[in-house]
Amino acid sequence: MKRFLVFHILFGLNISLSIFIFSASCLAQSSADGYTQMKGGNYSAALKIFSTLTEQHPKVADYWRSIGWCSYKLKKYAKAVDALSKSLEMESYAKVDNKVRGKAYYNLGEYAKAITDLERYMPSFPHDAATRLILAVAYKKEGKFDEAEKELKKVAKDSPTLKQYAKLQIATIASKRGKSSASANLFNEMKESLIEGYPMDELIREKINLTAEKVKFAAAKGDKRKWNASVALGLDYSDNVMFLSSDTVTPADTSSGGDASVFMTATGKYQILKSGPHSIDGTANLYANKHISEDDADVIKITPKISYGFTGWQRWNLRSTLGIDEMMVDNSVRSIYFSQQGMLSWNLTMSTLLNYTYANNDFKDATSARENRDGSYHTFKAIQYYKLGSGRRVNLGATLKSNKTKGDEFESTTFGFNGGYRHPFKWNTQMDYNANVGFTNYANPSLFSTPPLSEKRSDTTYGLSISWSKELSARLSANLSIGYSAKSSNIASYEYSKFSISPSLTYLF
Repeated sequence: MKRFLVFHILFGLNISLSIFIFSASCLAQSSADGYTQMKGGNYSAALKIFSTLTEQHPKVADYWRSIGWCSYKLKKYAKAVDALSKSLEMESYAKVDNKVRGKAYYNLGEYAKAITDLERYMPSFPHDAATRLILAVAYKKEGKFDEAEKELKKVAKDSPTLKQYAKLQIATIASKRGKSSASANLFNEMKESLIEGYPMDELIREKINLTAEKVKFAAAKGDKRKWNASVALGLDYSDNVMFLSSDTVTPADTSSGGDASVFMTATGKYQILKSGPHSIDGTANLYANKHISEDDADVIKITPKISYGFTGWQRWNLRSTLGIDEMMVDNSVRSIYFSQQGMLSWNLTMSTLLNYTYANNDFKDATSARENRDGSYHTFKAIQYYKLGSGRRVNLGATLKSNKTKGDEFESTTFGFNGGYRHPFKWNTQMDYNANVGFTNYANPSLFSTPPLSEKRSDTTYGLSISWSKELSARLSANLSIGYSAKSSNIASYEYSKFSISPSLTYLF
């Protein structure tokens, strides 16, 4: 009997030990596979493996750490913060986790938390210049300019590669403090050191040269100057083609004609208040267009506005604007509008712009057709921006516009999409490519056509444009815009196509 019991006990222990060894072997193999995937850069596969391991073994800090690092590499910053917080609860001495979590906080726009983590990390790794640079910029974002400048000087000392960027940040801090003269001197030092051959991207080199000139120009104007003004002069040429149907206005016909005009835009801006994250600005804009053809009406437009801005609230920048848009001379119309805009920065590469605008239009022309156009607009706009590096940028957006008028036939709803791409080139030059499409439906048939229409109008608009700009100096820039737009409609008399080209020069006072 005793032999039987001993046999069964030993047999059970052997089975348990075998199961434990097998389980440990599988566990080791799974974690090894995860680390192999991480080493090979396949972070998605590694994340799945370590997520499974944490479900089975939630008390292993290495698995949570691996999830945090993989999530950071995949730009899942919130998930990285959660995972690294768990690993630090178990192993608070792992300062590298503070580094990665701090960088994740930075990309989430939570700069105060990023500073806390990176301050814990830096004493253990004092020569990690790249991480120290992130800490310095986080200080700058929080308005702690003394701490930022101190860290940037250490970066410039420890890293020849990052030295120029650190000096650029120091110069911008001096400019933000109102020390434009000191900032200009720093930029001039950078220009001299660039000639000595520091490794730097050609586009960044040109940008620093131009920025140095701009800051020097700002210093010459005076450190506390609150206003600035600019004037743009240009030529605008467009070629229009209208398609008229046989059952509405005239017999079937097409009309085309080139139209050339010279224009001037004068803009003045005055900073009424600047206190911490709060700012109030007043802006006035005058636009005048003189047609070369005597058949076309000249245009004068005045646009004064006042805006309040709030920056630094976590990842949001907010701006409220109240303005008047008044077109004078012929086709006079006054528009009073209110706009609320918010910019959300998700991380260093992605941001979202949201805008709501309410406008009330008053056509001063006494004709009944134009009186029936009086009314209000509600416009909602959302644009997503993606930075691709080296100054390149992609944007995708959508717009919803509702037009409520006195005359029901002019009420409409428009839904549109737009997209764009920006690409910088050498010599302080950049190109913008934009495309848009919009769909407009009118509430009722138009009663003002001859004869009146029984069918509701529905339009589709298309647009393509290419813009070129070059900063010739701190004060002068050249611009060229080429565009094509067209409208198709179920009512042929409203269809058109238009090609335009517009070169201009802008001068900053």
